[in-house]
Amino acid sequence: MAWPWLIIGALPVLLLLLYLIFGLDPIAGVWCGHLFLNNDFFNYMLPTMTVIQKALLGGEFPWWNPYLGGGLPLYTEGGKPLLELLLLFLFSPATTIVLIAYLHVFAALALFYIFARELGLSREASLLGGLLWSLNGYHAWYLYDLSILGTNLWLPFLLTCLLRLRRWEGNPLPLLVGGAMAMGLQASYGRTTDFVYGLALLLAFAWFAAWRGAGEGQALGRWRHLAGSTGVWAVMAGGGAMLAAGFLLPFAINLLGSDRYAGAAQALTAYRSYGSAMEFFLPNLVRPLSRLLSLSPVGGSGHSMLFLGLISLPFILAAWRAKEDRYRQFFFAALVVPIFFLFRVPKTNIGLFDLLRLLPLHEGAAQPIRLLPITVLAASYLAARGFDTLLPTQGPARPTAGMRWLLLRGPLWLGGPLLAMLLTLSVWQGDYWPLVAIVALSWAGLAVAWAAVRGRLGRSAAFAAVFAVLLVNLFIANQSDRSDGDPRDMIHQHLRLEPGLVTVQYLRRLPSDPPFRVWSLSRFRKAFWERYLIPTMSAYGPIIPERPSRWQSRLRQSFFADLKKGRGQDHASSSRVWLDLSNVTYLAVKDSLGPPPASGDYHLVLRDQPARATLYRNPGARPRLYLASGYKVIAEDEQALDFMAERHSADPVWFRDKVVLATPPPQGFTPGPGPSKVSLRRYAYNRVDLASQSAQPSLLVFLDSLQAGWRAELDGRPVEILRANYMFRAIALPPGEHRLAFAYRPPGLYLGILITLGGLLAAGILLLVNWKRRGRCPA
Repeated sequence: MAWPWLIIGALPVLLLLLYLIFGLDPIAGVWCGHLFLNNDFFNYMLPTMTVIQKALLGGEFPWWNPYLGGGLPLYTEGGKPLLELLLLFLFSPATTIVLIAYLHVFAALALFYIFARELGLSREASLLGGLLWSLNGYHAWYLYDLSILGTNLWLPFLLTCLLRLRRWEGNPLPLLVGGAMAMGLQASYGRTTDFVYGLALLLAFAWFAAWRGAGEGQALGRWRHLAGSTGVWAVMAGGGAMLAAGFLLPFAINLLGSDRYAGAAQALTAYRSYGSAMEFFLPNLVRPLSRLLSLSPVGGSGHSMLFLGLISLPFILAAWRAKEDRYRQFFFAALVVPIFFLFRVPKTNIGLFDLLRLLPLHEGAAQPIRLLPITVLAASYLAARGFDTLLPTQGPARPTAGMRWLLLRGPLWLGGPLLAMLLTLSVWQGDYWPLVAIVALSWAGLAVAWAAVRGRLGRSAAFAAVFAVLLVNLFIANQSDRSDGDPRDMIHQHLRLEPGLVTVQYLRRLPSDPPFRVWSLSRFRKAFWERYLIPTMSAYGPIIPERPSRWQSRLRQSFFADLKKGRGQDHASSSRVWLDLSNVTYLAVKDSLGPPPASGDYHLVLRDQPARATLYRNPGARPRLYLASGYKVIAEDEQALDFMAERHSADPVWFRDKVVLATPPPQGFTPGPGPSKVSLRRYAYNRVDLASQSAQPSLLVFLDSLQAGWRAELDGRPVEILRANYMFRAIALPPGEHRLAFAYRPPGLYLGILITLGGLLAAGILLLVNWKRRGRCPA
């Protein structure tokens, strides 16, 4: 085995040993801080993994999440755990994420190394580029997502397939099938937006290779090459979409019904509709265009999202001198073009190339960060190519004396004043010390590289110095990352402190029958309750259905409007209707906000000093399950919401035995008052079983969200689910005793799975036929 493969295998093993010995805090946690220790890790990844693990240990795969937002789709939101499912049977969610992260480091290193060697780079240069690619960029920063093996680490492999198909080396069919399978993993196991950007990069690369490879003065040949490259790309992309249909089809159905594209079907004269329609085809492109025109502010992100290091910059510039490499122009374009969408001039809203970020001096990156893998991939390749240009494997160094000064001696001379400036700033402000260390290390590494270019030091020593500087530079950058706070403090706060909070302990001891929900305006994060399997009306996730999102918006806006109007027992609360009709039984409110509006209507339960919050009980909360004897039909959504707010304000008692329906019940159905009883027999992730008994026809109201995919059976026969109170469920029940069952499956799931199985079968048949044909060929 070649020595680079030993390093590729040893690096993730070393990181894993650090984790096993020291845990997340302080060594491995700081090292991998840029990977997952940020806001979304605690708001989305850990809670979702906790729900999945709980369901799996109970013998159920959770298509539906009953703990969040009144109930939300889980599988079709973007979380597609496959390999994680096996690990969750053995490890905690946090440990599972760490193990997958180190597997990602190995896979990304290995795939980039193969790609770089395919383009003729040396082993040392390929390894340096692989290090930059595997530990940096959006595809690494988002390792806390459920889509680790579907991130853009597959891009180098797909580029390798296109290169070999372009040269038509070997048997093309396995390459086509392999590329399709890699695209299928990216589409089904990754983020769909990343998949779209990756497809664009691959098509541009195929076109560039075809246009440059056809030869000068061969216009017809070039067009033929372009058509052939487009066909190869289409075969791989189409095959990938077919293999990923088991996820893509349910995802698309869920996406079109979400708040993200809530206006796409309306007239394109409305900006919301226009933006939604555009984003459906060009994900996240509308937002950066508006930022580029200074129409909206630009937010910052973590320091390590685009980590290249000061020492990489001269090597990237040196790659331009590698004139024998015809792909360098493409990668320089791939490096520069996305930057106009990614970066801003400090203290402005103009999205331009931020050179300070590349050094790196920790200036945040703006949306869309999903373009980062393209930038990092290009920068990683160019840095590797530049290393071979400055330090060729054979013969003297190629750059001229002026080029050497510009690329190596110049940064060395400039490094002295920069170090002096940073040292001076560090005396006044201590937070500059990490930058001093970064610049000093990079300065020393460049000095070693300069000595090697002058022939006074070996190439191997220069490689070792640059490799070490990159690793230590990454460690320091992560240690100083404060985009979401100190990773060590966040680990302590979220994984150790919060489970012991008084509020958490109290709510977890409550019986789940009857079910209850909590809603918070406190220091707790949006999905805090979900992580401890406490049902909450709050919702956090990549895709929120339109009606739950609008309900959340009304709840938040009315609550804060109540706070502005004043607090007091006689003050009517406009937020009570949304709390009462959501089964929100408990409110956790920031102490700094004071008591909730109409505080006399809420019962103080306890004060949580560590959380700086107070827990109140809402006695007006409607039960999760009850029988209604009257209804009012309002088909239009906004009219229904306005009616509910007005009716609750005038007569809250009206909702005790009445409900607002979007469509009328079956013809001839007339509910009436009378003795009734309803009980919850089983409440699982994808299924709910109920029992009812009533003397008169009645409407069973179930305060769980109604989304496409829910089916109901009454005494074993299908029955229509009515949309009640804007976003919940209701069933028209005849008198007597009945058994009712709700079951959920994502729309399009079975059809998508059939398409995926068909694609796998077709791929297997093609490979088998190809193998038999090759076996019959004479040697």
